[in-house]
Amino acid sequence: MAVTESSAVRIAGLTRRYGSRVAVDALDLEVPRGVIFGFLGPNGAGKTTTIRMLLGLSRADAGEAWILGHHFQRERAAICPRVGAIVETPTFHTELTGIDNLRVVAWTSGVSPGRTALKAVLERVGLQGRGEEPVKGYSLGMRQRLGLAAALVHRPEMLFLDEPTNGLDPAGTIEVRRLLTELAEGGTTIFLSSHILHEVEAVCSELAILHQGRLRLRGELTELLRQEDCFRLRVSPRDRAQALLVEQGLTLRLAGEDSLDVEVAEADVPALVRSLCGAGVDVYRITEVGGTLEDLFMQWTREAEAP
Repeated sequence: MAVTESSAVRIAGLTRRYGSRVAVDALDLEVPRGVIFGFLGPNGAGKTTTIRMLLGLSRADAGEAWILGHHFQRERAAICPRVGAIVETPTFHTELTGIDNLRVVAWTSGVSPGRTALKAVLERVGLQGRGEEPVKGYSLGMRQRLGLAAALVHRPEMLFLDEPTNGLDPAGTIEVRRLLTELAEGGTTIFLSSHILHEVEAVCSELAILHQGRLRLRGELTELLRQEDCFRLRVSPRDRAQALLVEQGLTLRLAGEDSLDVEVAEADVPALVRSLCGAGVDVYRITEVGGTLEDLFMQWTREAEAP
């Protein structure tokens, strides 16, 4: 019997070993419904292995998981019609056309969309007008688009996407980003594994960082990127402001042509502004500074590697 569906994914102690190497080490993770969830980590961190276990493509040595309220091993039949996926490089019947490949995928998912519906899915992923061509003539980027269409053809409630923009040019990557945002706005939960950090930062609301098979960080993206006690001041003249702040013993760095990032407690910002204005420095704008996902990723993976 299914457990509560308040979470799209719930993982408890999931473990996978290859001989003496532990690829995924007692992973605990929960993913809410209706979000784009970023699943990050360096190569070999265990991301793809985790997805393969959740989808029943690889066995788990220990632990349990539930997808949309159903046990990932005992209730596969209830999960499969509700989930779509791209895992590693999508493969197809290369002698068949794109639309016929979609028809095969739809049939195995228990649905029988008409030709118009299949063309609509191809159009949604940017393959309009190419569905009648054999897949053997598709480029890597076109096959990746077809893989996304195959994941969407049965209108799943949840998507597991492992490097979905692989092989796409910048325009194609932007199209996929827009599509994922539209799907999430429509209620689809997306579990996104990618090494392109700025793409994850652009679309994900929550994320987890995996390293050496272990969960290192989990949280809402905006909260994780928030840097406490750091403010950007747009000032003029900047060199005078810089000298005054250094005299006060504050840590700062240059930002753009006319701004300074200053490490200062929020409660001390009004006094700081008064001191600058009193010294003849004009302060035009003050904004709280946030970090980048790349900074966060490097920080946590370096800490994980430290002895």
